[in-house]
Amino acid sequence: MASGYSEAQRSIVDAHRDLFFQILNNPPLLERFAKANGLNPAEWELKKVSSFLVNQVMIGFLNFRNGIICSSHFEGFKRDAQDVFSYETVRSHWQKVRLAHSEEFRRFVDTELLWREDGAT
Repeated sequence: MASGYSEAQRSIVDAHRDLFFQILNNPPLLERFAKANGLNPAEWELKKVSSFLVNQVMIGFLNFRNGIICSSHFEGFKRDAQDVFSYETVRSHWQKVRLAHSEEFRRFVDTELLWREDGAT
């Protein structure tokens, strides 16, 4: 059951990413979409990439919690995820969307990915 849940989440994230990549990789469509929605294409593009990165980390976290990734492999993943959350655009995006995520994932990001030795985030 846990495996099925992880797979379903991954499929949703993949479909979301693929849809936005279709827009991002089609300049005329991106321009029309941005204009119709009052968006700055460059800012929207950064927001989407940041969203993709946060969602990718979420999938890794869910796979660990569901027993699909073992602890030793998860430690390497966590170091990569800390790197992802070191990007300013990802940290900024996280502050805007964090409440949309589960309490468990928020706690993981806030305490294990954004936490530093000096106690600052």
